Amino acid sequence: METAILTAATGLAGSLVGAASSMGTTWLTQRGQQRAQWRVQEATKREALYDEFIAESAKCLADAVSHDPDGPEVLVPLFAIVSRMRLRSSPRVIEAAERLIALVVDTYASPNMSFEQVRARFKSGEDPDPLAEFGDACRMELEVLRI
Repeated sequence: METAILTAATGLAGSLVGAASSMGTTWLTQRGQQRAQWRVQEATKREALYDEFIAESAKCLADAVSHDPDGPEVLVPLFAIVSRMRLRSSPRVIEAAERLIALVVDTYASPNMSFEQVRARFKSGEDPDPLAEFGDACRMELEVLRI
């Protein structure tokens, strides 16, 4: 009789261990899939936000080269996008965005340039790509999310 009880208890214990390991494996797999899905969604959201900031800052820079600002409201879209970035982005991306906004402000404060002056500065290599630092910071952040 003791052998029968021992056999039944061993079978029951084996079933419990098997069920627990199956549940644990399923839970870990689902959790990993959810994390991967979140990372993809987060990367997509950040990429759209960065695209929007790049487009707006490029527009402001182009305007700043040849026009005086109508008022400080020309910078509001940039500040609004950076504020949204603060919810999701790394400090490095935020710092790069703030430096780009500072460049836009300085460019608005500078004397207006003709297209020929802009062309000459571009050809001389005097002005590096003003969006490069921000783009590099964003790319590095997105690569980390996609790993």
